[in-house]
Amino acid sequence: MRMVGPLLLLLTLGILLGLAQAHPGLRFVDFISFAERARRLLEGQDLLNGRYPVGYPALLALLSPAMGSIAAGKALSITGALLAVFAVHRWLGPFAALWLLVQPAFLEWGSTEGTDMLALALALLALSQLERGPAWSVGALAGAAAMMRYPAAAVLPVLLLGLALAPGPRARRLGACLGAFLLLSAPHWVGALLGLGPLLPEAGENTAIGMGDGPLAPPLERWAQGLRIAVMGVLWPGTPPEPPQLSWPLLLGLAGLGLGLLRRDRRALSLLLLAALHLAVLGFFFSNERLALPLSAPLLLGVAFLPRALPLLAAVGLSVLSLPRAYAPDPQALAREEIVAAASQLGEPVASSSPWFYLRRQDGFIESGTLLREAVPAGATPGQLSPSLLRAWSQERGVRYVALDLGRVHRTFPGLRPLLRGSTEGYREVAASPGWRLLEILP
Repeated sequence: MRMVGPLLLLLTLGILLGLAQAHPGLRFVDFISFAERARRLLEGQDLLNGRYPVGYPALLALLSPAMGSIAAGKALSITGALLAVFAVHRWLGPFAALWLLVQPAFLEWGSTEGTDMLALALALLALSQLERGPAWSVGALAGAAAMMRYPAAAVLPVLLLGLALAPGPRARRLGACLGAFLLLSAPHWVGALLGLGPLLPEAGENTAIGMGDGPLAPPLERWAQGLRIAVMGVLWPGTPPEPPQLSWPLLLGLAGLGLGLLRRDRRALSLLLLAALHLAVLGFFFSNERLALPLSAPLLLGVAFLPRALPLLAAVGLSVLSLPRAYAPDPQALAREEIVAAASQLGEPVASSSPWFYLRRQDGFIESGTLLREAVPAGATPGQLSPSLLRAWSQERGVRYVALDLGRVHRTFPGLRPLLRGSTEGYREVAASPGWRLLEILP
């Protein structure tokens, strides 16, 4: 049995490295802003941010010059997934770890650049330390998790309760945990006290996204609506045009979690509290499969309290469904990467109709293109932007190239449709791929 853990980690590494190679380009659009902030950190700027903590971009700043931003982001996510599998194996057993590994969301975000997997892994590792390590290590891991994503700090109350229920000198343990948490999160709260940014995370933009385009409801009503959206998204997930379906893996996890609570297993209580606290946090923001990972993962891990054969059979069955989908290529992403590669060789600014477009810099970092919305004249709508207006704006701004996503042009910039039909006066095609065109704007 001693070889089960290493074999499980090797399996995890092999699967996720394969997924990263199958999807080598950008898969998470917000990552562009993470990489840009990482570069600004090296310049001494943007040290404190109300939306995202500094820990993750600091790691990117260290790794990007050698690996490139996207490869560094994928490496950090794979590292987080390995830590998560390791933590679950030592805390809940190998079958629960295998069950977590084959979850579709775990496969995707364990091989996709982003903050979420690393934050979840550090929180799970902190929980696994409750009965094994000193109290300061528990608090340090919680602080590190919070420096990846602010909501990950929700694990701290769960840890404090676990330490309080354990026999022995409680005050010393709780003090060591809190002290280590404050030390690891010091880059945030010390910077806030120095006036570099807000102390509390800013949820305004995310709240507006969650409420849609309508007027903001009262805070308590917004929170209740956020809770409902989060619960429905976890229990009945679905990506349009696919209809929502009841999540049988989650039902299996909930059944096991209920059994663990009946047995008065403290691990089941910790998982339930972690899920409940993250649900409460999600109520203040908007929710999707990625953001709900710290809610869904603890509930799914309830299978650890079921008879051993059941989670093993369920994991094998789910892997048959999840692995082929995870490895399936994304033709749209491949086409976009062709244009990104061509545009990055130009060494000049590029405007684009899509926020997914980016440029690879020679220093290893990536940066966004200039969005065409900036070219829309005051008082006009995006649909009124024409090739002549775009050309005049580009000459004023010194932008010589434009990358066009055909789908977004048809939906948002219909006035630019002539640029998609062969040669247009004042423009020259530089590169093309399915769904994309890269044009030079002639003087």
